[in-house]
Amino acid sequence: DKQVFRLCQIDHVYEVHSLNEDEALQLFSQCVFGEDIREQNMRELSMQVVDYTNGNPLALRFYGGELKGKKLSEMETTF
Repeated sequence: DKQVFRLCQIDHVYEVHSLNEDEALQLFSQCVFGEDIREQNMRELSMQVVDYTNGNPLALRFYGGELKGKKLSEMETTF
């Protein structure tokens, strides 16, 4: 919230630009699977994460790290 920054007298704020859907999906896939997604059910969950994070690269990497190495059912529960 930019108002909080103004109240704290912070004048310079870096705005992170969102990745487009393809870029976001590719980044998330690399973080979680180390490769592109092949399975449809994994793709559906990945698209949910991409939509939720609105393409924010830091958030995609965070969720990718949290979900890495888990089975699909564990991923869905965690997410």
